[in-house]
Amino acid sequence: YTDFTPDSNEVTIKDFKVSKTSISITSSDSLSNSSDKTVSLDGVSDGPSVSLTTPTDNLLTKDTSLNLTGSVMGSALINTDALTISIASTASPDSILLMAMGSLTGSGTSRSFDKNFEIPASTISDGTYILTTTVVNRDNKSTSITRNITIDRTGPTFSADSKLSDDPNSEDILLNATISDPHGISSITIDGVSYTDFTPDSNEVTIKDFK
Repeated sequence: YTDFTPDSNEVTIKDFKVSKTSISITSSDSLSNSSDKTVSLDGVSDGPSVSLTTPTDNLLTKDTSLNLTGSVMGSALINTDALTISIASTASPDSILLMAMGSLTGSGTSRSFDKNFEIPASTISDGTYILTTTVVNRDNKSTSITRNITIDRTGPTFSADSKLSDDPNSEDILLNATISDPHGISSITIDGVSYTDFTPDSNEVTIKDFK
């Protein structure tokens, strides 16, 4: 700090801008005697406390948007553009694929947010991602919360073939099929009829000799 006259008997520092909740000051006199002091600064806030209600962690979705809701507690809170939402692949967490700004609502030390975050299929393909929600206050102190999400917009894969019944007296055509999906199969319909002979949410279902 140089904004003073050297060898003055008293120096007054006024309205010096800082971004910490405490600072250390060292001063020396003409004989190189030094003094140190740590000063706690009133009026400078800590980062806000953020609670994210939705989405939940490890969400599996096919939607092209996410609804983010939550609450914020703290001092020096602002509303406009206080919220930043970003998404990155778990394989490259430092490479942001999408980012959006949002605002808080409310006043005082308690605020909330309700923001739709678009995740279009043209930009975000099937895969696992890290969703980061960050809230910043007037003192530029921020708090972030992350959620792991999985996008799956692809239906199950299957292979199928048919054959005539081995019974020479039967004209039945028998279907054999294998259906698979990494996130589980919930229903199967064959020619308009519900097929229920499998364990729901299985990753693979084998159908054999279905008439």
